[in-house]
Amino acid sequence: PPARREAPVGDAATVQKIADELRARLAEPDLQPEELARRHGWSTSTFRRRWAALRPESPSRALQTLRMQAACRLHNGMATFAEAGVSDGEVS
Repeated sequence: PPARREAPVGDAATVQKIADELRARLAEPDLQPEELARRHGWSTSTFRRRWAALRPESPSRALQTLRMQAACRLHNGMATFAEAGVSDGEVS
């Protein structure tokens, strides 16, 4: 894999905000990480590059992982729908 470059501090804060928003909006079936990046003023390519400099998996894979973790917590009775980031009793 290519070597990771050091990301500016502002990038790290923005990537964390986007990751937090992904976590908070897991139940939205049409949620796209790139859409959140645009709301923060980044193009899709800039977002992917800055995310990759800070995170081991792609934004889409991160969203998928978060959803799977929420589903597992629900299945195992370790969380309520609200705690798992799911609304209306549906897991995306």
